[in-house]
Amino acid sequence: MRKLFLFALILLLTACQSSTYKSMIETGEEQFAAGEYRVALTMFEKALSEKNTDEVKEWMNWTKAMLEGQQLIEEERWEEAQLFFEELQKRPATVLNPTIHQNIGKKERQQIAQALEEPDLVAEALAIEDDGKRFEQIEHLLTNEATNLKAEQLDSLKREQQAILDEAQRMADEKTKETANQRQATIDHMETQVNGQAYIDKVVGTIIQAFEDGSPTLQPYMNTLSHYLMNPVLSDYAKYYANGQICYGCDMEIIPGQYDPLKFMRYGDVSPAGDYVYVEYSTYSDWHGYSEYRFRYQLDGKRWKIADIRGIN
Repeated sequence: MRKLFLFALILLLTACQSSTYKSMIETGEEQFAAGEYRVALTMFEKALSEKNTDEVKEWMNWTKAMLEGQQLIEEERWEEAQLFFEELQKRPATVLNPTIHQNIGKKERQQIAQALEEPDLVAEALAIEDDGKRFEQIEHLLTNEATNLKAEQLDSLKREQQAILDEAQRMADEKTKETANQRQATIDHMETQVNGQAYIDKVVGTIIQAFEDGSPTLQPYMNTLSHYLMNPVLSDYAKYYANGQICYGCDMEIIPGQYDPLKFMRYGDVSPAGDYVYVEYSTYSDWHGYSEYRFRYQLDGKRWKIADIRGIN
């Protein structure tokens, strides 16, 4: 009687084991067909723990292969993935039914084909050589919600975008520094020749000499004046002298700095080409009050001269 009981118990346990194995296999097949390969692999591993068969081993091999292919897709190794699934579809099968075997990797192959046909937007954006256009394309990719980018692609674009901004700032800083250096070099060169008050004193002294000589025009003195003045100031002073706007008796008030010394205020515009400098001066006296003037010094050949004088107040 005891032997019969043990035999019946063994049959019962075997039947239970067989039922669990079959259930795990069926569930694994369903998950495999649905593309849920990780869940399917878990089911097959449980089935294997119940019964070690060639069937479950083959199912596990197919499932692991599909996971391997999916990994290639996730890493966007499209050419490798394409070859992998082409070879996988040719692999013979004993556990897969004909329909599943025929469609193995079909969805994945379609995804790969689409990816290979579509342009790599990130690569295209980074390949644009013009920084401004590349920045615009990157900005579009980062702000366009319809663009499907992975986290690492976003990081790459953001780093490239920041690199463009940093390079633009560096170039702007260099340009600013270069402009400042050029500006200072022009001013330094001008200052080697020019002293505003000394220039005015020479001009006034020459015109006074013309008055003392009784000359009706400044023509005999133009060579001397042209050493300090250039048109239009030179021609204007000659005209003013001839028509009486500059007169000895009225103290030549038309010429700033004659009686109220020039006081340097600031440098204004400086030519990027290094051929002119604006200098602003002020004058003050109890008689004439406070005034400000802007002198334009211009390079005439190798000589700096006064080319324009304007009141600025």
